[in-house]
Amino acid sequence: MKVREIAIAIVLLSHAAVGQIRSFEIQASCGGWTLSPFQTIVEKECEDLIRNEFNKLAGSAIPDVFLSPFLSNLDISSSGHVFSLALSYRFGQSRFSAGVRGDCFVFRLPYVLSVEESLEIPGFRLVTVQGQGLGRVRLNGLAILLFGRWTPL
Repeated sequence: MKVREIAIAIVLLSHAAVGQIRSFEIQASCGGWTLSPFQTIVEKECEDLIRNEFNKLAGSAIPDVFLSPFLSNLDISSSGHVFSLALSYRFGQSRFSAGVRGDCFVFRLPYVLSVEESLEIPGFRLVTVQGQGLGRVRLNGLAILLFGRWTPL
C-alpha cells in the first residue's frame, strides 16, 4: 500500500508543479495482470518439464520397465498489478516530445504440485511414492526509462 500512496503523492505534486506549463504532460496509469488466459499452457509445459527431468534422473538408476508412468499435477493461480507514471516535454510547437517514465509492478504466482511414481516388477507393485509441494513466486520491480514520441496529428 505504501507504493500506491507514494505514487499518488508524486502525481499530485507533479501536477501542481507543472500545471500551468503547457509544454509538460503527465500520464499516470495502473492496472492488473494475470496468466489466466495462458494458465493451462503454462501448467502443461511445467508438468512436462518436471516429468522429463524425473525420467532422466530415475532412468539413469532404474530401468524404465520397472517404473510406472510418472503422474504429476500442477495447479497455479496468478495475480499482479502495475503502476506507471510518465512526464514528457513537448518541444515548442513541434510534434515531438521526450520524457521519462517509471513503472512499479508486483506479480504473484502461488502453486501446488503433486506427484506420484511407483516401482514395480511387472505385475507386482513394490513401492509407491507420493509427494506434494506448495510454493509462491513473487516478483517486485521498478523500471525507469527515457522515451521519445512523435504525434502525427
